[in-house]
Amino acid sequence: MAIQALVMARIFYLLSLSQLLPSLMAKFNGSNEKFSGAPALAASIAAAVILQVIFANSPFINQIFQTAPMNLSQWLICFVIALPAIGVALSVNRFDPPN
Repeated sequence: MAIQALVMARIFYLLSLSQLLPSLMAKFNGSNEKFSGAPALAASIAAAVILQVIFANSPFINQIFQTAPMNLSQWLICFVIALPAIGVALSVNRFDPPN
């Protein structure tokens, strides 16, 4: 579960560093700004999630690391534990912006 929470936190952090969220906000405010890198970002997040699900639920991996597959409530716990990464990322972006 610790690995899954860490990966989710990293996804939240990478989303905060990308220009996707500011581009979406500008688009909703009427700007004609383009979404640069959005397909690559979405594809990489989808790939990371799929690979993590395979990693967590693969019998071969479970046997090697002596782990057990995670159920839905455990995935939700990992998600909740990763949520503070959003606040950390926002504070880091405020003091050291990516642009």
